[in-house]
Amino acid sequence: MEASLIEQRIIRNRNRAEIQKICPTIPKNELNITNTNSILGISINSPAATGNKISAIFDFLNRRGLKEINLLIGDSLYKYTAMIKHQCNEHDGRSMALEQSENLMRYYTLHMNDYEKPYRLNFLPSSIIEKEENFHIFYKNLWNLFETNIDFRQSVLNFSQYYFSRAFDASSESADDDGFKQYAYKYLIEELAIFAILNQRGFNILIYPGVIQTIYDIITMNHSYLSILFKDYIFVSLRITRS
Repeated sequence: MEASLIEQRIIRNRNRAEIQKICPTIPKNELNITNTNSILGISINSPAATGNKISAIFDFLNRRGLKEINLLIGDSLYKYTAMIKHQCNEHDGRSMALEQSENLMRYYTLHMNDYEKPYRLNFLPSSIIEKEENFHIFYKNLWNLFETNIDFRQSVLNFSQYYFSRAFDASSESADDDGFKQYAYKYLIEELAIFAILNQRGFNILIYPGVIQTIYDIITMNHSYLSILFKDYIFVSLRITRS
């Protein structure tokens, strides 16, 4: 059972969010973030998902003019992390992921209710997005690309190493397990299919508290299918500092 997300009230927030990197590179003052073109990606159990850090991120986006903040919660992706951490089957991993997603949305709802905020949160769980027909089409095509294109395959393999280093202890034997490696590949390809769906909806700016270069390198590869899926996509990496 994962730890509870409920925390003490934020009395004074000394954290501040700022733009770390924009891909492709454009001046920060030319980045046009709106309620309808941007989405904030949240990784379940990330240190930036709760507490002062997420509050600082919300405040930053509000200062950039957002009255509504669209939250992409990667619950369908987190099932792979749960399957590796708990060495469970997909059904149990998905149940754990959905439970964590519900806890996180409940946490954000309490956050909004406890304080009068000048913005509204819109939840977009990836488990809902993956039910769309185009998701399965994109996933199938991306998986085929993984199996047939050497450059794309190598990029996915590189991501899997980053995924394991981020999600698990360096001494973990998970990274050497072929079955677990498959989970990492599926994680990324599902994530890319979700991003493609969001791009179709007009959400072409993905904001993320952390490193984004690995995924950006993949979607900007010189390949016609990827160019179509991720046309005009912009990734914005945030960092949290303390005043």
